[in-house]
Amino acid sequence: LVPAVRVVVQRVFPKVFMETCGDGTKVWRSEAAEVRAQQAFEDRVNREWEKYVGKQMDSSQLGHSSEADGGEDGGMAEQVREREKQLQEWRESFMEQEEMTVRKVCSVLKLRVSCLYPSQPGRAGGDAYLTWWRPGESMTAIQEGSAFVIRNVQANDVRKNGLPCLSFMRETRCTPVQDSCVASVYRPRRVVGVEDIGSCSVDDELDVCGAVVEISDIVMDIGRSGLPCRKQHLILTGPSLLSLLDEDAETCMD
Repeated sequence: LVPAVRVVVQRVFPKVFMETCGDGTKVWRSEAAEVRAQQAFEDRVNREWEKYVGKQMDSSQLGHSSEADGGEDGGMAEQVREREKQLQEWRESFMEQEEMTVRKVCSVLKLRVSCLYPSQPGRAGGDAYLTWWRPGESMTAIQEGSAFVIRNVQANDVRKNGLPCLSFMRETRCTPVQDSCVASVYRPRRVVGVEDIGSCSVDDELDVCGAVVEISDIVMDIGRSGLPCRKQHLILTGPSLLSLLDEDAETCMD
């Protein structure tokens, strides 16, 4: 257990979702895949519910009007209450079926962080991977280059790419802070030319998001710190254009 550590966020990886199936197996999905899986589950539940209600209606008198009560307001109201009660009982019985239970899914946010005050400055070990289970709405404050004090975080036995792995627990607390050391520790993302992609190491965690098709002029602006800074905008294509680079790499890079 790490009581407290002050870190800067180097990388925020795409949020993923882990589903625990009935047999204990775990399925990992991207955010888009999870939306499709949840929609498919809801569609299947609705289809099975309609079949279930149809079978129950066929084997009961629910829905058949009583001639004796049909003309009386009190009798109709009683029928409606009885019908709602019966449907509720059917729904509870239907949802008790194992395959109709709520999906066991939790969101997972993975970060790469750097300690702002490592015990051995300049040595490997200043970085770590951090797994945040069920981040919720608070994840919106997590941005690359932001600093936090993390308290009561669990240190795992496993290592990834030679770096230690940390995990959030229920008692973990994450508080945003301002720290002057961020500028010297934070490593912003950089644009890599197509000709250099092959020479990038796995540890660089290259994200291929497209090809640069236009670069704007440098302009003066106000940065996140409130100080003037120079900015230059890049216009990227989608990843689909990367398939054309082998055929006409020179044109695309121009």
